[in-house]
Amino acid sequence: MKTIPVVCENKECPWAGLFSEYQIHYQSCPKMKVRCSYCDIELLRDELSRHTAVEGGDCPKKRQMCAFHTIGCNTMVEIGQETENNVSESQHHTDLLLRKVTELGNMMISTQERNVQIRQLHTAVEGGTTDIQAIQTRLHKVEAEVRACIDAGERSRADDNTDVGKAERLSNEIDQINHKLVVIDRKVCTSQGIVAMLNESVENNSMNTNNVQQNGKQLKEKMQSLEAKCKAQDRIIALKDVAMAEHDLRIRSLEMTSYDGILLWKISDFARKRRDAISGRTPSIYSPYFFTSHHGYKLCARVYLNGDGMGKGNHVSLFFVVMKGEYDAILKWPFRQKVTLMWLDQSNREHVIDAFRPDPSSTSFKRPSGDMNVASGCPLFMPLNTLDMPERQYVKDDVAFVKRHEEICTYAVITCPRDGCLQEIQQRYLREHCDDDCPMRTVNCMYCDVQIIYQNKQLKEHTDVENGDCTKKMRPCIFAAVGCNILVEMEGEASHNESEIHNHMHLLRLKIEQLNEAKTTMAEDKIHIRQLNSATEGLRKELSSLETRVRDTRAKIEQISAHMEHQNDSYDDKYSETTKQIGKQIDNMETKITSLEKNIKTQQQIVTLLNTEVQSNANTIKSIEPSRKFLEDQLNALEYKCKGQDRIIALKDVTLAEHDLKIQALEMASYDGILVWKITDFARKRRDSISGRALSIYSPYFFTGRHGYKLCARVYLNGDGMGKGNHVSLFFVVMKGEYDAILKWPFRQKVTLMWLDQSNREHVIDAFRPDPVSNSFQRPTGDMNIASGCPLFMPLNMLDSARHIYVKDDTAYVKIIVDTLDI
Repeated sequence: MKTIPVVCENKECPWAGLFSEYQIHYQSCPKMKVRCSYCDIELLRDELSRHTAVEGGDCPKKRQMCAFHTIGCNTMVEIGQETENNVSESQHHTDLLLRKVTELGNMMISTQERNVQIRQLHTAVEGGTTDIQAIQTRLHKVEAEVRACIDAGERSRADDNTDVGKAERLSNEIDQINHKLVVIDRKVCTSQGIVAMLNESVENNSMNTNNVQQNGKQLKEKMQSLEAKCKAQDRIIALKDVAMAEHDLRIRSLEMTSYDGILLWKISDFARKRRDAISGRTPSIYSPYFFTSHHGYKLCARVYLNGDGMGKGNHVSLFFVVMKGEYDAILKWPFRQKVTLMWLDQSNREHVIDAFRPDPSSTSFKRPSGDMNVASGCPLFMPLNTLDMPERQYVKDDVAFVKRHEEICTYAVITCPRDGCLQEIQQRYLREHCDDDCPMRTVNCMYCDVQIIYQNKQLKEHTDVENGDCTKKMRPCIFAAVGCNILVEMEGEASHNESEIHNHMHLLRLKIEQLNEAKTTMAEDKIHIRQLNSATEGLRKELSSLETRVRDTRAKIEQISAHMEHQNDSYDDKYSETTKQIGKQIDNMETKITSLEKNIKTQQQIVTLLNTEVQSNANTIKSIEPSRKFLEDQLNALEYKCKGQDRIIALKDVTLAEHDLKIQALEMASYDGILVWKITDFARKRRDSISGRALSIYSPYFFTGRHGYKLCARVYLNGDGMGKGNHVSLFFVVMKGEYDAILKWPFRQKVTLMWLDQSNREHVIDAFRPDPVSNSFQRPTGDMNIASGCPLFMPLNMLDSARHIYVKDDTAYVKIIVDTLDI
């Protein structure tokens, strides 16, 4: 089957071959229809590259490299979205620019150090040039004297065997000088090549070493920054966890804690807790604590669902517990208030009730020395079989309700318990005084939450930038190296960088201009190096020329020697003196050659130093590379951790925001059946209702009592049903509450709806009694029932009435009153 001839299924493709080759062709067929990864348009594969080409491509969503890719940004940007990308990635681009500026600055320092070595080499070459010039001068003198000898020899026509020997020795010495010059020329050429190669190698290695060191330094700095960020995030997460725990406690306190001496305890998951009591796993459970007032006694209940003491195994035992409170020092002891215990019948037929007055001599009612006193109450509160009576609903839907009430006076005048504050106030106002008015109250540092006494002046010293001990005080901006002198809080660096980005970019631009000037100086230094190399090449050529001239001189001396061999007359005293002078000049030339050789040794030493530096740079790079890889791995791990912590912080921020809203709702909620609803930003909400964007809005919820019905209001600012477009429609909503199981249904309380005239002349009022058969007033099965009320509550034109002020300063007020007398 693999040898069956086939053709491509794409009509425009001319390919034909064997079946075994078709799969390979199919994966790369140029006529196969594929989808563009940017715009999702279907087109032929061979047209895809043209379609997505940056230049000339017709893809409406094609992408190109970011304009900052030359400094390390690898983001692909959709064409036309460059500005949005630059704005969104501005912080990333700024970090890249700062890194590049720092790298160029370090390179400039390295180049300056290398230029010092080049100047030393330049000095050595100049010394060699001076010596060569001295040799040239001596050589000119020798040539002149040789010519003088030739002239004297031709005049004397006398040959002296001794002088011939001297001429031969002179010729040999000239040969030796010539040989030494050739050797020096070779050494100079070799040194020049070695210096050039080593200079290039040193330059490359220095750049590589500096780059590696700089990258390592940047990785360390970035890792330190990320470590600091992770630590800061850990602190932030810890603080947010504390804040969430405080919110949870605050919410539970607001939801469950009462300050009127009445506890309504909802015991859910009743069957499991009863089994745990019977098995002995959890013999008793405690209720949430409650108070007789905001600054009164702290109390709770304790129940044994399988009995305790005399009632064990046959009765439910219910006890009362006095707990250690914050304001025990200002309360009267022992505790003497009457206590009433109730187990509620959820059918509202027959509650189980017992009551007692505390025994003043009992330790259960003395001021607590520990967290709580020994419980005291009714071990035979109710028989266990009562819980299962079908005609009573003491337990329903696995939930039971226990109620407790204490009677105390909240108007007693007491002294503030804080040291140093002697103000006298009523007990009911004690918490407000301690939280808001007491001069000895503590306040928190705005940065680190350290508590400081309000009257004390330590807060300013604590947050002082120079000497303060605040762990979160302000610190210099990370762009201080380029000129930003602003002090920034650690947690506010991101917002500061975002708000000051234009100033930071300006400072970076000035720094880059300075570096560009330094770059120009570096270019001039490179030109100087090329000129130095050219001068060295010129010296080599001059040495070659000197060698040629020495050879010519030697030839002339040989001619003189040949001529003197055929002379019979001796040279005169003048020739002998000239020969001696030539010998002295040759000695001087040898001295200069020795000096030149020393200069060459100096160059060789420079070569050795450069070679040592090359090897040192190579070793440095090898030693840095493992550390760099380790730092990169740690950096990646830290970046991953920081991203995870960012997500955690974001989720905690959302949770805290939800908690804030819940706390705000709980703090705003009323428990007396009266709602005063302030509708702000009225004009916009009215426009949204007319346009259909938001037809209606709900009020905050409120209650008829601490454990009563949960209710709210709903208003249509452009009307609903019969009133749509001509009336304001106002409705009443029964919501699902925590204590619906023990309330009477259907809801029957009279409801009064009011739109307040802010001039207090004529409020718009309507009232109704709920229809018992309506679903709107039955016990809710969902979050809330269907709204019921007045679709024709008030004409829309009344909102703009000049005689009344139903809307003022873009704000309106709606009031709902529920009759609670017969609840």
